[in-house]
Amino acid sequence: MSQTGNTLTSNEVTSGATYEWVDCDNGNAPIGGETNQNFTPSVSGNYAVEVTLNGCIVTSSCTAVTVVGVNENSKTATTLHPNPASDIITIDLAELHPNTTMTVIDVTGKVVKEMMVTNKRSTISLSDFSSGIYFVKISSEQGTNTVKFIKK
Repeated sequence: MSQTGNTLTSNEVTSGATYEWVDCDNGNAPIGGETNQNFTPSVSGNYAVEVTLNGCIVTSSCTAVTVVGVNENSKTATTLHPNPASDIITIDLAELHPNTTMTVIDVTGKVVKEMMVTNKRSTISLSDFSSGIYFVKISSEQGTNTVKFIKK
């Protein structure tokens, strides 16, 4: 596998090869919809590619990707806990800014919940969420921060 900026590319180019990008930080869980030779993660983490060719599966080593703009604004989000979670997550902001929003996104990029933030501490019920990896994107005039969590 090679890396150019934030884009990872499988070096296997044989006709008939298939690709499945995985999240090394979550037990090599497949990343929904990421089945191309190239993959550009939207959040920082460690990623690998599983290449299937003629019935054989080979997994690359994990490669760290740091996405600029993610988890950089410490004034936007302080903590998210518990993680992993089963019922409720709590997000504590260091500062509350006007027009702050939280958007929960699943691994396929689908928005599953949006809300305005009116307190430094917010809770989100996970009762309607399937098990898996999610991202909470916290946006305000001061910047954007994305925090990953796992729903058990």
